[in-house]
Amino acid sequence: MAGQTMRAADLSNPLVDVIGLALVGILLALQFRERRVSVPRLWIIPALVLVLSALSVSRNPPAEPSGWAWLGLGLVLGVGVGVLRGALTQVQHVDRAGSALLVRSSLWGVMVWLVAFALRTVVRQFVAGSGPDAATASLASATLVMVALGTVLANTLALYRVYRVTLIAPGTGKSSSAVARRGGRGT
Repeated sequence: MAGQTMRAADLSNPLVDVIGLALVGILLALQFRERRVSVPRLWIIPALVLVLSALSVSRNPPAEPSGWAWLGLGLVLGVGVGVLRGALTQVQHVDRAGSALLVRSSLWGVMVWLVAFALRTVVRQFVAGSGPDAATASLASATLVMVALGTVLANTLALYRVYRVTLIAPGTGKSSSAVARRGGRGT
């Protein structure tokens, strides 16, 4: 709607601060948890993010070529973050029979997640605080969605690559991102 402006979240309410910090704390704790990832279901989240991204952009496509450039930049930045997170994810075990990975984020991987989360929050607050028109707010939102899409796709591809490499690598099924980077040669 023309003339509408995006509003920043009311951070003066202590309840908003406590709930926000609790949610970030829960998400942060979940990042350190070892989790089983089913390879056949590995593509569900990327597919959902892809559909949501396409819907978001198709509802309000950028009117200018520079808007498309911002979306492309967001996607490229997201891929960079996803590649970095994928490289910092520790694959503890590959269950070939069950088509699953046992993964855990390293401390550096969690730090990358935390910094990316904080930067996203800062960008949203900055954009909202500057009182943009609806088109600018929509572009900023779509760009952040593209960052998320790139991150999810690249991280998923990194995990899938480790799984595929260990299928052809000799050994016991134990792996790490280092095995994939060495081209599948065991330790």
